[in-house]
Amino acid sequence: MLAAFAGLAASAGTRFCSTFDEPAHLLAGYAMLTRSDYRLDTMHGNLSQRLAALPLLVSRPTFDPRRMPKAAEHWDLAENFFYNSGNDPDRLLLAGRIPIVVATVALGVLVYGWSSAMFGPAGGLVSLAVVLFHPLVLAHGGLVTSDATVSLLFLAAAGALWRLLQRADVGRLALSILCVGLLLTAKMSAVLIVPMATLLAAGRVIDGRPWPFHLGRSGVVTSRLGIFAACVGLAVIHAVGVVAIIWASYGFRFSAAGPLPGLPELEWQSLLARRDWKMSLIGLARDARLLPEAYLHGLATAFAAVDISPAFLDGRFFLHGSPWYFPLAFIYKTPPTFWLVAVLALLAAGRSLVVAGDRREAIRAATYDRWPLYVILAIYGVVAVRTHFNIGLRHVMPMLPPLAILMGQAAAWRLPGHAWSRALPAVAAALLAIEGAAAWPHYIAYFSPLVGGTREGYRHLVDSNLDWGQDLPALRRRLDERGINGPNTYLAYFGTAIPEHYGIRCNVLAGYGPRTNATRPPLKWSGGTYCVSASLLQGVCLLEAHGPWTADRERAYQALTADVEHVVASRTAGDTDQALTFQKLQPNVELLYGMRLARLCAYLRRRKPSETIGGSILVYELTVDDLDNALFQELPPPGSPDILP
Repeated sequence: MLAAFAGLAASAGTRFCSTFDEPAHLLAGYAMLTRSDYRLDTMHGNLSQRLAALPLLVSRPTFDPRRMPKAAEHWDLAENFFYNSGNDPDRLLLAGRIPIVVATVALGVLVYGWSSAMFGPAGGLVSLAVVLFHPLVLAHGGLVTSDATVSLLFLAAAGALWRLLQRADVGRLALSILCVGLLLTAKMSAVLIVPMATLLAAGRVIDGRPWPFHLGRSGVVTSRLGIFAACVGLAVIHAVGVVAIIWASYGFRFSAAGPLPGLPELEWQSLLARRDWKMSLIGLARDARLLPEAYLHGLATAFAAVDISPAFLDGRFFLHGSPWYFPLAFIYKTPPTFWLVAVLALLAAGRSLVVAGDRREAIRAATYDRWPLYVILAIYGVVAVRTHFNIGLRHVMPMLPPLAILMGQAAAWRLPGHAWSRALPAVAAALLAIEGAAAWPHYIAYFSPLVGGTREGYRHLVDSNLDWGQDLPALRRRLDERGINGPNTYLAYFGTAIPEHYGIRCNVLAGYGPRTNATRPPLKWSGGTYCVSASLLQGVCLLEAHGPWTADRERAYQALTADVEHVVASRTAGDTDQALTFQKLQPNVELLYGMRLARLCAYLRRRKPSETIGGSILVYELTVDDLDNALFQELPPPGSPDILP
């Protein structure tokens, strides 16, 4: 099963170009390993990026350290590293993704070990099938992101802390500090381990069973007050050890760039100007140099990012999140067989309580043994329904491993008097694996057939749930098959890969992401084939005009169109005044490109695409009249699904 996962995840990656975040993550890791420069991608810590970049120490891709930018130029530098420095982007991706696949395999081993200890080897295999063959893990367990590493370390840290709380000795203490420390260097969301550890300690104190220890001397703590005091002492030791690990991960250096200038002061001022208790603490820690500059900057950036973020769910646009986002996203992107295994696990759990002699004691024992799993699910669940950062189910991926472990109890399900029922959990686990294999290679864009499957996914969710810029190679193949890879085809692309690198020769419209090689088509677009990334179609990631098309936006668009086209029409060769006017108007021309694309998307949202590429790129055939209606004629009145008053 581990080998099958590795093969599926790794081979699926060979069918895609870089997803949105991968170039930035990989470059940041390479800069850390080769230059000890921590200015890039601070929001994602450094462990995951370093891990992904390790194979690059062997291949040594071209990288000019003199071009190291300010943090704000990170994405431009990542584009140059991948596409303009003589490096092979596909080789870079393959090298960077392999360590992440290995980390996900390690996650599978941990899930199997934990589940088999509770429910036997059969339960371990059920849990392994649940976690490894869920499309979420198959998709993001093989990409250069921090999601798989953080999922592994959350489970490892909670498990190590819980083992320490059962018996304290030097080995368990060291392992617990190491797991928590590594977790906190992997991603800024790892700060959730603090309330998790608090709940773990509270559960231990409330239970009150004797706590043996072997730390210098041996003994047993028997009172709840003593257990509480021991937890406080261990918390202090952990704090010291974890802070040391964080400093070590940044070379025991405060500055993000060593002797070079650190992170821009203006950027710091912008972040710390947000007056809340979190930013105030980060500012104090920065002034006192309690933690490395890059780490504190990453925390501040993460807290700022979650305050407001464009998101899309079931036809609605959000800026401040929805409590239904993650629950519905999980339902939409989970295979049907998963729910069968979940039902079997619940039935098996209920039956174990029915046959128990003392049900109260059975409930207490089961709760205590599984307490770290419940804690991870509870903390992440509360954060998921409260956060404004609704851009992808991958952000709650750490919830899946504990859930998979609990579902291992499905292996114990039996229907009394029916021998065939013994085989049902194994059949369900096998079906999970088959469903995972059948979705290859479109794991990112997977949607349950219960909600229409991958083809209908764009109606429910976008961004990393569906469209993360991965399908340029598939688009190139399809355009070549149809013989339309040329000037009558237009592409609006959400991603950081370069369409030209993949042999796409169509007109590239305004999109989202760096575009150093792109040339704008004329302002007057013609009829033809329009390929639009789902994230742009739904208005989530349009830089100039995100969200639904409004009446105010329509008025601004019409005025801008009139201004720009008047100057363009009246411009004559050799007219110096007109040339200067046109030069001054250039920012408005760029704005018009973006708004024109937003208006086109508002029109296309009411049409069914002629086909989809990988589920993430929607293809529309538009005549000259269609285009005139989309860009210049009246749209439906305010109040219709895509036009707000």
